[in-house]
Amino acid sequence: MAVDERVEKTQQTLLGRLHPLVVPLAVGAGALAAVTYVGNVDPHEGGHYPTCPSLLLTGFYCPGCGSLARHS
Repeated sequence: MAVDERVEKTQQTLLGRLHPLVVPLAVGAGALAAVTYVGNVDPHEGGHYPTCPSLLLTGFYCPGCGSLARHS
């Protein structure tokens, strides 16, 4: 049996053992955690959100930066 065939068979076996709701529940839990974090963090305090990639690379504020960047 070739390596590719063994890998594919192993993947099929692992996926076959998972309950059909495992992946959707994991995605939902991750989304809920992200929403909870964003909802509980004060946007006026610095250091909680990452720097806008456009601002970091070009030095210019993009239209979306108003939601994350702190303007002094």
